[in-house]
Amino acid sequence: MSSKKKVLISIPNGKLKVLLFPEPLISQLSEKYELTWNNTTDQWHEDELCELVRDKDAYITSWGSCKISNKILSHANNLKFIGHIGGTIKWLVDEDFFTWNIPIANANIPLCDAVAEYCLMMFLYGKWDLGNKLRLMREGGWADNDDVVPSLNGSTIGLIGYGTITRALIKKLRIFDVTIKVYSRHCSEEQALADGFVLSSLDDVLACDIVSIHMTSSKYSQNLIDEDKIRSLRDGSIFVNTSRASIVDYSALEEEVKKGRITAILDVFPEEPLSQNSSLRGYENAVLTPHLAGCSLYARHKMTEFIFNDLENVLLGKRPIGEVTLQRYLTLTPK
Repeated sequence: MSSKKKVLISIPNGKLKVLLFPEPLISQLSEKYELTWNNTTDQWHEDELCELVRDKDAYITSWGSCKISNKILSHANNLKFIGHIGGTIKWLVDEDFFTWNIPIANANIPLCDAVAEYCLMMFLYGKWDLGNKLRLMREGGWADNDDVVPSLNGSTIGLIGYGTITRALIKKLRIFDVTIKVYSRHCSEEQALADGFVLSSLDDVLACDIVSIHMTSSKYSQNLIDEDKIRSLRDGSIFVNTSRASIVDYSALEEEVKKGRITAILDVFPEEPLSQNSSLRGYENAVLTPHLAGCSLYARHKMTEFIFNDLENVLLGKRPIGEVTLQRYLTLTPK
């Protein structure tokens, strides 16, 4: 009889499984655990999971997995850990899940590091005016030594929200000569001092050279960056949103983009996919990406490794690093 811990993995056959589970990692995990894979091309449904979860030590989910209901949990007679290879779990479990006292963790830390990398790339793209420089070269042009760019060094960077992405981004920005200002209702002056940024008002942050949104979607953040706030943005500033479109008045933002007053770098939109006919697609000073932040192959591999490391933590009697407690759950973005 095998002494290996039994792990149920919900991700069906397809591209996501290939991205999350490279062959070398599968071999490593197979040596350590008794793995039960979803070898179909469909997500398991509730009744299937009620049978499959029996006697399992851990259950691994990702984007698109079936919601974990009380019915499923009532059949999980040996479950010690649930690991979600993804970000928010608010759609995956309800609030009453936490009465079951089963540790649950997500892979938000490696995912957020990838988002921070994307933001740094876009800060550099904007401050080095690469869009115009690339266009100049495509059109057969050239530049001389008088055609300088602002550069990221010397900039003031305003970050709205202080969570995992903000912390990862601040860490990456430390090699630059920048002033970082953060607006947060929850961060203390002591934490700001320790992390090397200035805790600031929202108005002060909006006056920076670069303004980047890093808040979860909530009643408080809904339309927080409204028309008046967008109009207050500094001429020539760069506005970045990798968070949620609901936080920003996109109609007002487009008006400022249309005037050529600011550059908008947007990875999230009120409706996704963004319509092919969206007027936002027509502005040279609007840099648009298809909800790409976080979507690196490196991050996908690290997310899986992170969750299985947390499974080991639980089996050793430790708390998972990526644990989602009830308190943290209540602050998560719905989806």
